[in-house]
Amino acid sequence: MLSRAPWSCGFLLNGFPRNASQADMFVNEICDVDVIIYLTCNIPMMISRSQFKSETRKLHDIKEEISHYQKNISRGIKKYNAKIERFDSTKAAPDILFPKIQSAIDVRVFSEGNEREHPATALTVNDIHD
Repeated sequence: MLSRAPWSCGFLLNGFPRNASQADMFVNEICDVDVIIYLTCNIPMMISRSQFKSETRKLHDIKEEISHYQKNISRGIKKYNAKIERFDSTKAAPDILFPKIQSAIDVRVFSEGNEREHPATALTVNDIHD
């Protein structure tokens, strides 16, 4: 990724960062972040999505994993609040949500007067809300 960065208009990392140390490492070693796309959904939806991916996992394990993930994500992006664009993926279908996300990226990355010192960088994270 780094070898392509100077020739790239930017990149999107999905599901990253998973914790505060990953976020700090990325900013310190690669580049700053322009926008964080923060996709949320409710707990029943997250459980359903997890069960769909793996039918053999137990409900208790899924709930424990979700709780752990939620704590790590909160810590991982806490200091990047000014760069977060939040979207509730429970309330909107992908074909409605995608243009909104695309618009948020365009405003943050390609707005007039936004001088680039590095390729545009967007991170996406998923989280749960009540």
